[in-house]
Amino acid sequence: MGVSTEKLFSAFDAAISAMNTGLSLVDVDWLPARGGARLVVTVARSEGRVSLEDCSDVTATLDALVEENDELGGPFVLEVSSPGLDRTLRHPREYSIFRGRDITIWLNQPVEDRQEWSGILLNLCDDFVILDVQGQDISLPLASITKAKLAFKFK
Repeated sequence: MGVSTEKLFSAFDAAISAMNTGLSLVDVDWLPARGGARLVVTVARSEGRVSLEDCSDVTATLDALVEENDELGGPFVLEVSSPGLDRTLRHPREYSIFRGRDITIWLNQPVEDRQEWSGILLNLCDDFVILDVQGQDISLPLASITKAKLAFKFK
């Protein structure tokens, strides 16, 4: 049986937004396994960190939704977590969620003779990711990005 993570994402996104906590849904993964699957939900906060209490609150909110979803069938574990310090961005929507964060981006085509860029993520605009690289705005074509990863810097 195929689980529609797009359908779950839509339902979960609405439920998490309705919580009015400043949390954003980042990703939903369905990971089938012998003995039961894992439904992994990743949430982020644009300002500050995701706490254990935040994860617990989201779990309680989503628990009712997943229990009434016949599509899931069989045993599964619901996991809610933060994206981690060095998350790899997998969806265009994540560039808006992680605005203001340090990021490293790798390209399949050079921009200004470079294929690797590190800076502060400013925005996603018209299929370009805008970075602040040492005070200069750099536009990187979304279609040329092979990997984009949050970068953690010790202060």
